[in-house]
Amino acid sequence: MKTNIGNCIETSGIASLIKTFHSIRWGIVCGNNHLNQLNPHLDISSCPLLMCTEPTEQKLSAVFVGVSSWGFGGTNVHLHCYGGVDEEIRLPPEPTPQELRPRLSYWPSGGGDLGSMSRPRRGFFIIGSWSGWTEPEPMEDEGDGCYGYTLVLGDTRWEQFQLLIDNSYSKVLHPQRYKAPKGTEVFGPTRQEEVMQDSTWFVDGRPNNTQIRAITASAGATAVATPEPLTFTNEDEGLPGQLYRIRLHIAGKWRTVTWAKAKEAPQGLLALKGPEAKYYVAGSWNNYRFEEMTAVSDGTYTCEVSLSSGPNRFQITRNGDWHQAIFPVSPNAGPTVEIEGPSDRKDRHWLVSATAGEKLKITFQRSIDASGSSKMKVLWEKL
Repeated sequence: MKTNIGNCIETSGIASLIKTFHSIRWGIVCGNNHLNQLNPHLDISSCPLLMCTEPTEQKLSAVFVGVSSWGFGGTNVHLHCYGGVDEEIRLPPEPTPQELRPRLSYWPSGGGDLGSMSRPRRGFFIIGSWSGWTEPEPMEDEGDGCYGYTLVLGDTRWEQFQLLIDNSYSKVLHPQRYKAPKGTEVFGPTRQEEVMQDSTWFVDGRPNNTQIRAITASAGATAVATPEPLTFTNEDEGLPGQLYRIRLHIAGKWRTVTWAKAKEAPQGLLALKGPEAKYYVAGSWNNYRFEEMTAVSDGTYTCEVSLSSGPNRFQITRNGDWHQAIFPVSPNAGPTVEIEGPSDRKDRHWLVSATAGEKLKITFQRSIDASGSSKMKVLWEKL
């Protein structure tokens, strides 16, 4: 705080709190002005600590932030703040078209050698969003350093995945970023608790008609620059049930992951060969632990929960995965509000007021047509 606006003395606490609110709202951590060199007596190499010297984007759209204040009179206060990015003032970034993304080089002729920890004894395995990150499946050895797996696109029309060496969660292969495209470098092996699901490959079968404007000049002495829209389509676009062949390529020390459509699925096939999705309720009454919903009919799921006193908030997730959260478009919503997802979790919930111990039956309905478009509805009733 002092490096940004100076020493506020008596108002330091409230100034820090206001700064924190704005930081959460914009999703940006302010840098420390004039910080050029750390004290050499500070050993922070083993601490999960980042000294920001410039504005830094938060890793998640919703975060917890702590604020501390120590008064001259001996009054010490610490607050935990929770909130998310206000997308009305800071719109989410547009994805970069795959054609414009920088590609890392992969040398198919090889060179160098992988360390012993990176060489499998039992083979490579794949784990992903289609199974709720719970069921690793073996990849097939195609020879010449290539290992493959056939993925069936689910009803969300996208999937995320990581790779395991020898089916071990202590040997996770992953990209260096979240939702990485094909052709990116492979990192690891790394322990799962160090990467979690924040470094994944992302197979996106949704249509992408991203447009950018290219500047062209007219011929002649009076040339005028004219913007023309260029449209990039998604080469991986596919309906639910589309098959993709995922491949891990290894040549010496070089590794990369690619995928391509295996073959077209019959029109209207809604991932019939893929695992059946499960849905879970996560609410404030039990600190957002997952409670599995019961399928009562095709596309309809229910769950009975015990509420706590006061306002109760909840979301629904697909396959118990916070990267596949289902939530209303507005915060503290009722049952008539439009629904978004499955997508990365955002700080928007359904709200129900109750007394302690009151029972609530939550019903979730989701129907998917042949184009992969889904209609969702959330209802509830007190028992």
